[in-house]
Amino acid sequence: MTAISMVYSQWGFTIAADGRCKSDDPSMTERETEQAQKIFPVENDNVTLAYTLAGFALNEDGTFDMIAECKQQADMLLTRRFTNGDDYIHRFCLNLKRAIIKARRDGRISEFPRYEELPPEEQGRICRLQFAGYFRGTPLWIEVKFYHEEDTDRIRLRLNHHSLIGQVICTGSDQIANLMYGTDVTPDPRVSNYRKSPSDGDLEYTASFIRACSDPVASEIDPVCKSIGGHLHAAEVTQAGFRWLIPPKNN
Repeated sequence: MTAISMVYSQWGFTIAADGRCKSDDPSMTERETEQAQKIFPVENDNVTLAYTLAGFALNEDGTFDMIAECKQQADMLLTRRFTNGDDYIHRFCLNLKRAIIKARRDGRISEFPRYEELPPEEQGRICRLQFAGYFRGTPLWIEVKFYHEEDTDRIRLRLNHHSLIGQVICTGSDQIANLMYGTDVTPDPRVSNYRKSPSDGDLEYTASFIRACSDPVASEIDPVCKSIGGHLHAAEVTQAGFRWLIPPKNN
């Protein structure tokens, strides 16, 4: 489970994420870390954005690395020309889909993880990418989900545009997100001290969700929080560029 919080204001986008990477598979324990990077920048003449990755990132034997594949796709598109941000994101994700299919066919991906905590309508989802930033000065905020269909062994994409007005987008614990950002909720004393408002600043507003999910007491509210924690890192994306507010440990 990954905790990510993103907000848009007149200044730009602010993004925060946790640093924990854990697996229920005992064979993957050597790859566990509290310092994983989950926010990644892309900057060229047309695009200034950050993307986040939640879900399937590395297969059990390390022969397919989603983070490395995402970076490769971003690098390949540096010199390509696009008419708008949608075209750029679509090409990025279509190329990534093809890389996943190729890895599936040549045996580097033998199976995809199953996330039992997902609701029925989201079963089969293997990962989720969030893109936030600017294309030629125009803001974009797009979510792309990747699904694996077991019966056909196909990969499909679902793209969604987020509104730029008055939203915080979170991945992680829906229950904690509601306690942090809900407008009509009863405060829970176990995490109420993390609740912030936009007036506290975009960094505090987004980071509060990560800190709340990372608190050991949060697992009493939502068991998925047991897999959230580690080094909090955060960044902002404005028309001027990408900037780390709290750098990841491996940066």
